[in-house]
Amino acid sequence: MHELLVVSTPCNENLSAARRLGSVHNLVDFAARPPTSLLGRALATLPAGALRRWARQSIACCVSVFVVTTAIACLGWGCGQTNPGCEVGACPVGYACDQATGLCRLGDHSNSAQPRLFGRFALVARPSGGLLIAGYSPERQSLAAFDGKSAAFLAGPAAHAGEQPAGQNVAAAQDSNGVAYIAWIRPSDHVAFLATGSGTQWQSAQIDKLGAVTSPLAIALVDGQPTVALRTIGASGIVVAQQQSSGQWSVTPVPMPAGPRKGLAASTDFGRSLAMVAMPSGLAISAYDATHGDLVLAVRTAGEWDSLRIAGVDPVTGVDTGDAGDPCALALAPDGALLVAYRDRTLGQIRLARVAGSAVVSRTVVNGALPGPAGTVTPQWVGTELALGVRADGRAAVAWFNGSTWRANVALQRLNGSFDPATTALAGNAGNLQLWPNLTVASDGAIRWAWIEVGRGRLPSAAHLTTAQLAPGSWP
Repeated sequence: MHELLVVSTPCNENLSAARRLGSVHNLVDFAARPPTSLLGRALATLPAGALRRWARQSIACCVSVFVVTTAIACLGWGCGQTNPGCEVGACPVGYACDQATGLCRLGDHSNSAQPRLFGRFALVARPSGGLLIAGYSPERQSLAAFDGKSAAFLAGPAAHAGEQPAGQNVAAAQDSNGVAYIAWIRPSDHVAFLATGSGTQWQSAQIDKLGAVTSPLAIALVDGQPTVALRTIGASGIVVAQQQSSGQWSVTPVPMPAGPRKGLAASTDFGRSLAMVAMPSGLAISAYDATHGDLVLAVRTAGEWDSLRIAGVDPVTGVDTGDAGDPCALALAPDGALLVAYRDRTLGQIRLARVAGSAVVSRTVVNGALPGPAGTVTPQWVGTELALGVRADGRAAVAWFNGSTWRANVALQRLNGSFDPATTALAGNAGNLQLWPNLTVASDGAIRWAWIEVGRGRLPSAAHLTTAQLAPGSWP
């Protein structure tokens, strides 16, 4: 297991951080890179003046990469100084060094504690600094939770002999004490469950009073209580189930807006994309109205619902502006505004909407996000999942799957509100798919980034969960 940490601080601070982290096998200065390295080749293209400025800055401040590992430290988009073909950098978790080329490639992953996952997974940052990841293990046909040290199967045949497969749709949250809550749907009978615990100690029970439900689902802690949003079967509506202090569940439907279009037919397909966030006095849900191609936001405050269409239709005139909202992600800004990241299929963009009351301001995250015909790849084609995180100053990070490169991408927001060009995960290894990217943003701006990686043409059972970190200094 490796944990990639990229830092941009004075050299003595890097060394101090390395000593604090413990098992550090190598520390490499970018300034001392050999001319065959990626940076060396890049520097060779710089004008002399720019090169001199870089050299002066490098003397004052080095940018270093180091790897904390329980096995062999891999350096480079390859594997260590013993291999002259390796570049300087680090292989993220789930990668191994290809000694023939010096590139990081999907490894065999000998750590038996980490289950192989495939499909949409849930990710939460632990108070200790680690991650809790819950997802579906195709090998075991079961829902697994992994905290970086140990794994537990919560549902499916690996958890209970004879149980039907479960875990393909999962959501997770945690409280201020680090207690985790994981919700999922068992597809064989359309029943929802909730597990509470951490490590290998979990308790799970059915969420009652729901009836038959289907994916997707979302979870948040509202007023300190686990609250799950799901789509019902038959009524085709979204409901919220909230656990009371008595342990009982209360279930309420989420009203959807009829306007602003005149004579709008009733929506019959909500929830193909669904996200939820807790607010100081309630909760908010973003959903995709597949009937009309709109992004919908519903807010519950003091028990009262208010909902509006924020994309796919002009919120004032009611003019249809196209298809928008699938996929979508939702977050709460420090000032109380709601942030919704979504794909606008008509404009070919990923966008970020800021909603304060009834005021909606939307801006472009990335252009060229085209849907692409089935079986083809077009520029910036977006997959089925978006991830959104917000730092303490309100700036957002948005991650998605880029179908033109098969890679996970993340875009970071500048202070002026615009977005930096996207960062691609491990661009040097082009043979794999990096699917269902997810992320969390720490209070200092550090980003923990994860995705499911699998070689093209390989079975889902060969997929690896891969994680990496972007340092606070990565923000523009």
